[in-house]
Amino acid sequence: MFHFIEENKLVIFPPKKFDAAHFNSPHLAWRWLYLFFAWLIISIVLGYYGALLVPVVPDQGFYREFIMSAGQLVFQTIVIGHLTRGRLIHYLGNMMTVSLIGALFLLPVLFFAWISHWEAPWWYTAYFLLIVGLIILIHKDRVERLNLPWTLTLSWVLYRILLLLAIYSIGPL
Repeated sequence: MFHFIEENKLVIFPPKKFDAAHFNSPHLAWRWLYLFFAWLIISIVLGYYGALLVPVVPDQGFYREFIMSAGQLVFQTIVIGHLTRGRLIHYLGNMMTVSLIGALFLLPVLFFAWISHWEAPWWYTAYFLLIVGLIILIHKDRVERLNLPWTLTLSWVLYRILLLLAIYSIGPL
């Protein structure tokens, strides 16, 4: 557990400015394990939270979120590969941390919904959009700290918009 946190501390709690000395090459096995762990937690939380959004958002099925989150990793890898290859693993770690923060912010409302059985899809959707706005700001800050182009935040948002359009066009699974 110590090595897991030690190798990923700079993507969990990044410094104010990118400094190559701080961001030496992480042990890739620990970073990929972190990316997998974050992907798993994010997918599980969003899979359950997505059920609260029906009928505002079509039922996406629990497992579709696993595919969508993995797709985000692939999409952003392609985008950053064209922009700056040298910081790919640092960016992916930060991106997944931002998404993980968003998923953790959804947990209190998810637990409240399970306990109360309160059905209010518009309220849950509004809360979700508030969290989305917050994580966009956090993502923008992380990109700036890594001295990466702002277009990474734009592509991150674009991927989710394209997914939302696909969900509405495909409908429930």
